[in-house]
Amino acid sequence: MYSHQLIAAARSSFVLISEADLPFPPTNSTVPRPLKHLTPGFPDDLLEHTDRFNDGACDPGGNFYAGTMGKDTLYHDGTLFRLDALPAGCKLEDANLDVTAGALGAGPHGDLTTTRVIENVTCCNGIAFTKDTKKMYFTDSLTGNIVSYVYDQAGKLLHYNAAGEVVAVVQFPRCFNMTSCVWGGPDLTDLYVTSAGSAISGHDPALHPEGGDLYCLKGLGVAGVERGRYQG
Repeated sequence: MYSHQLIAAARSSFVLISEADLPFPPTNSTVPRPLKHLTPGFPDDLLEHTDRFNDGACDPGGNFYAGTMGKDTLYHDGTLFRLDALPAGCKLEDANLDVTAGALGAGPHGDLTTTRVIENVTCCNGIAFTKDTKKMYFTDSLTGNIVSYVYDQAGKLLHYNAAGEVVAVVQFPRCFNMTSCVWGGPDLTDLYVTSAGSAISGHDPALHPEGGDLYCLKGLGVAGVERGRYQG
C-alpha cells in the first residue's frame, strides 16, 4: 500500500486502486469504477487461453506475485507473474499513469517490470513466504499440488568449471547485489568482490545491511589471472 492505495491484480492486468475507489466501510454501490492500469493486458501468446488473475501476495522485498487460471481448467494454462518493486523512495502515485492505454507511461520512474515466474499450472493459489524468507510456497489448486521453492534473497558468487558446471558457491547472506570481482594479492589467489546497496533493486536495505561493501575472499583453492593494464 502506498499512501492509502492498493496494488491489485484485476482480470488481465495489475492495477492501482485509490482509497476513494475502494471505500471502507463498503457502500454497496454497483456503479463501476475506473481502474488505473499499471501494466498492459495479457501478452498475445496467453490471451486466448487465459481467463483471469486468481491470487496474489507480496514477498518480503516488496515484489508482488500474482497468478492466473486458464479458461479451461482441464489444461495447464495458468501463469505466475511477478510485478517488480519500484526502487526505494519511488512511489506509484508519482508516475505518469496512462489510463487510456492501460499501461504505465514514461513517468519519472520508468516502466514497471513484470516477469513470468512459473508456467503451465491449472489455477494459481496459496502464495506464501516463510518468516526467514528462504522459501516460497505455491499451490496449483486443481492438481492438488503444494510446492516449496527455495527463495534465495542473498547474494552469491558461483564458480564454474570449463564444462559449465557449478563447482562452488559463496553465499553473501547480508548483501543482495553482487556487482563485480577481480583477482588480487601476491599470487592472485585473493578474490575482491564489489556489491551495491539492495535499495536500488527495490529490496529492504535492513535485510541486507552490507550492501555496497567490498569483500576479499581468501582460501578459495584457485588462482586467477592478472587483468590487463592501461598503457599511457
